[in-house]
Amino acid sequence: MATISQARGQASPAIVPMDSVAPEEVSFLWSPYVPLGKLTILEGDPGVGKTWLALALAAAVSTGDPLPDGCGRPGPRREAAAVLYLTAEDGLGDTLRPRLEKMNANLGRVFALTGRWHDRPGGCELRPVWLTDVDVLRTAFAWIPKLALVVVDPIQGFFGPGVDLHRANE
Repeated sequence: MATISQARGQASPAIVPMDSVAPEEVSFLWSPYVPLGKLTILEGDPGVGKTWLALALAAAVSTGDPLPDGCGRPGPRREAAAVLYLTAEDGLGDTLRPRLEKMNANLGRVFALTGRWHDRPGGCELRPVWLTDVDVLRTAFAWIPKLALVVVDPIQGFFGPGVDLHRANE
């Protein structure tokens, strides 16, 4: 395998020849739309149903109900799994739970991450969670058994303070 050694004090590229990379099968939560262990983004104008689709997917994952195949026919049933939902726009009690109930979700398998606890003098304080809080997210992922889906709705609501959404490099 060809490699490039790092020159002392200088940045150097990490190069991997593709003939040294083992091919991997991709597993899908919903084939061919949502691969497991990968990032999937629902993008669209306000009001087109992104949250509805995310909740319908969460409900189906929570019960093991089939998802439509590429032709719109029901796919196979799956083992029911857990969902972690982060929302910055919708209320848990007035929006998410009622919608999940109407979709027959197993509410015991759908969890909402509402923040992170911070120790301070006199007790704990609940603070917002950001996507940069990797330790908090890892702990949440490990705590929830059979976690198969994480929804961040909307993603820009969890970038954290100081991020300029008009700068692509941020």
